Amino acid sequence: MTRFLVRCASVAIAMALLVVGAWRADARDDEERDNESKNMKLVGFSSLQARSTYQPTLHKQMVNGQVRYVIYAGHHTLAGPGEGQAPAGTPALPSFNPLTGRNEENGVSIVDVTDVRHPKQVFHLPVPNGSGGGAQMVRVCDGSTLPVHDGKVYMLRSYASSGGAHEIWDVSNPSSPVGVRTVAGGNPVIGSPVKPVLDSNGNQIGLAGSLAGTHKSWWECDTGVAYIVGRRGNDTASGWKGGNHIFVFDLSNPANPVFLRDWALDGQQPGGAPIPHFGTTVPSIHGPISTGPAAAQSLRRAPPLTASTSHMAPGPPGSCRSSIGRSSCPRHGARGLRAALRRLPNSRRPAPTSIRQSSGAGS
Repeated sequence: MTRFLVRCASVAIAMALLVVGAWRADARDDEERDNESKNMKLVGFSSLQARSTYQPTLHKQMVNGQVRYVIYAGHHTLAGPGEGQAPAGTPALPSFNPLTGRNEENGVSIVDVTDVRHPKQVFHLPVPNGSGGGAQMVRVCDGSTLPVHDGKVYMLRSYASSGGAHEIWDVSNPSSPVGVRTVAGGNPVIGSPVKPVLDSNGNQIGLAGSLAGTHKSWWECDTGVAYIVGRRGNDTASGWKGGNHIFVFDLSNPANPVFLRDWALDGQQPGGAPIPHFGTTVPSIHGPISTGPAAAQSLRRAPPLTASTSHMAPGPPGSCRSSIGRSSCPRHGARGLRAALRRLPNSRRPAPTSIRQSSGAGS
């Protein structure tokens, strides 16, 4: 009996040590997490169908009369994990969408995170271009905030890169997006004409836009002005230097985009000379951030730093530039932009016809 009690005691002590050891390991894990973060804690997780993700946008919106918090996550191209920086031989990431039961090229994952401990993916909106898709950039605006005041919710997204475009979707119901200006509809915001993508047997496997590049854009939800980043397929032939620049659009009514003009850093525009300290290299636009109309008011009150920062600098029709990266053209906000356009002499004001001509195939 004594031996039996000793054995039970030994087992109990061993179990206690295991529990204490596990607790200490968990405590060490917590301490390590605390060292990697501040004032935050992991409470929920979504796999996003194991799709490589570049830019998530969190948006608060009304869905069926309820307040929901929704993440719109833009994905990299399916065939290029890690933006092409993964080691050689790295396989393509999974493409299966359990919501549809199909393999899909990467696009935008829509995840309801209202219950932060149990995020729920409600939709994946692919980019079916036949070469892996990809929609890195996502911006979302409420129609009630936009000048159109229609109560809907709109998503602006990039559509692939080479052979790319920019689209607008109605995501008022995140579980069932509706195209507004899309490649599939033949009327993207920019990136027309749309061309079918064929396999080696001549079968259509996707659709492509006409932009040679896309990247991160900015959409002012109060004014509707969008600064869309990309490069037209005919930019090189038109004299533009390499890399992306900005297409300024009035998207106050997402169903009827109005192209206002191009905007580029000094040296990018046709006929532009490289700026000092950059040699023959011309800077490319990665992604703009607008601080809104309030900043435009302060800019108008401030004394001019140089001639090209106090007004729109001269350039060929349909283009605009800045002074060594200073964002002077267009002014932030729709009112500032239109006022600056009105102040231009007629010889430098981009008439609608010249804008269309300079836009070429990418307009």
